[in-house]
Amino acid sequence: MPGSNLNSSVRLVCCWVLLCCMPGIGGAAVPDKAQTPVPRIEIPVPVREGAHALEGQTLTGTFTLVNTGAAVLHIREIKTGCTCIRAEGPDQVPPGGRAELRLTVDTKGMPGERAFKATVASDDPARPVVSVTLKARITPLVTLTPDRFFLRGPVGRPLAGDIDIVNRGDESLRITIDPLPPDTGLTVELTTIVPGKHLRLSLLCPGGEAAAIRERLMLHTTIPGRERIVVPVLVDLLSPVEILPAALVLRRDRCPACPSRYSGSFLLRATDGRPLTLLAIRPEQPEMQYETETLLPQQAYRITVYWDAASKAAPPSSLTVTVRQNEPQTLSLPVRLDAAGEKTARIGVSGAGN
Repeated sequence: MPGSNLNSSVRLVCCWVLLCCMPGIGGAAVPDKAQTPVPRIEIPVPVREGAHALEGQTLTGTFTLVNTGAAVLHIREIKTGCTCIRAEGPDQVPPGGRAELRLTVDTKGMPGERAFKATVASDDPARPVVSVTLKARITPLVTLTPDRFFLRGPVGRPLAGDIDIVNRGDESLRITIDPLPPDTGLTVELTTIVPGKHLRLSLLCPGGEAAAIRERLMLHTTIPGRERIVVPVLVDLLSPVEILPAALVLRRDRCPACPSRYSGSFLLRATDGRPLTLLAIRPEQPEMQYETETLLPQQAYRITVYWDAASKAAPPSSLTVTVRQNEPQTLSLPVRLDAAGEKTARIGVSGAGN
């Protein structure tokens, strides 16, 4: 029928118009935004290791920036992690192109193992910020070997230590020293081995009363970046005879057959090398037993103490230990029951040997 043919023609025209208006079909297609060219930043080696420089020298490291995208890569900002680092890089990198990023580091005052970092901000939508790292070992201009004084020995015997100070720079090294407090009794001496290059710092302790000395020796130098050097001073003067730990702690034995027995142990040793003989341990009570083990003949002993709580008597507040080093000496050791252990410390010697 004529009306049916007309309706069919109208439907065909409408379908053709709709198809032409759909994206990607016919002349009225809408551009696909996913196909818009974008830049892509790549750094093949973002971390460089093994660099080396003498303290005060300029250290450089280069990194390659690659644009693997289809649009120009614009570098918006390059930031460094320290004011000692200067970064130089491109403003832009063309598609498929390469450019160099250079880090220049002023190493003055920065000895040791170091990591120098920088970040690169760009218009890469996937990676807007990337980072690079330059790892280096900076050899100090001035080295101290060892880097501190640590003296340990018995009371009454002088102790001495040396530190070698070496200058690897071109400038001549000169040092002044702040004096230590006079009550420490320590003497400091500076000796020239090679003028301006090698000095020796010596410390002498006369070895007075038993004590622990903790000080800092301040050195002032003429080397840029190392104008001040702090040298720790650690001195331990030991009693001729040492008891470890500082207190005897009696704890319940784990033995099921001895539910009322408590035990603990301590070490007795000579610190000056002289022969040491254990003479007696007191108090002597029926509920107290002592077991002695020789660790090093005439030098070190382990004493285990047993106390029986079934006696109902309280344990003694301290033990008296009598030893001989040329002549008799007496030591006192506090006793605690089921108390927390204490750190190792030294017990002073009293009696005939002082």
